[in-house]
Amino acid sequence: MSSTRNLDGIPEDELLPLGTTSEHLGHLTLLPDPIAAVAELEAHFAAVRPAVRVWMGHGRTVPKTTNEDVTYAANWISVSLAHDVARLRALTGRPQGAIWDRWARTIEHIRRHLGADPDATYRDNPQFWNAHVEHLARAIDTALHGDAPRNAGADEHARSRRPRAGQRPTGHRPGRSTNHAPQ
Repeated sequence: MSSTRNLDGIPEDELLPLGTTSEHLGHLTLLPDPIAAVAELEAHFAAVRPAVRVWMGHGRTVPKTTNEDVTYAANWISVSLAHDVARLRALTGRPQGAIWDRWARTIEHIRRHLGADPDATYRDNPQFWNAHVEHLARAIDTALHGDAPRNAGADEHARSRRPRAGQRPTGHRPGRSTNHAPQ
């Protein structure tokens, strides 16, 4: 890990309470590029753990992390996010409660799926990296930079939904209904 995203000082054996901060960990951040930050965190584990394919991940692999690894990664992200919330608000002019709340649900999900053996593979490993961590990074990135609307570019091929002259707006064609029994 680079010196800007130092992993030292993060507990590996217990999940920290959400909102934990520390003076000596104040340099932890997901900003300015949250996608790169979580990719760097994932690469840290990919260097020491074998890869596992993500189901429906279109060829994506993630590190096969242990309960201890996921606890560590979640703590690192939680502390970073706790430090970044005020900065996110200053940069965007909006509170980022939805991001915080989503990560809180992720922490609860992790708690439910952690096993007792710290060296055992985390039960929901692909989901942790491919869904939870990636979603958080994308949500922060979208908050910082905005995002194209979901239908961006859709109007290139869009057809008007208004009925043309002489058409019925419901799409109903008399005499073809199967909803009524013949009389």
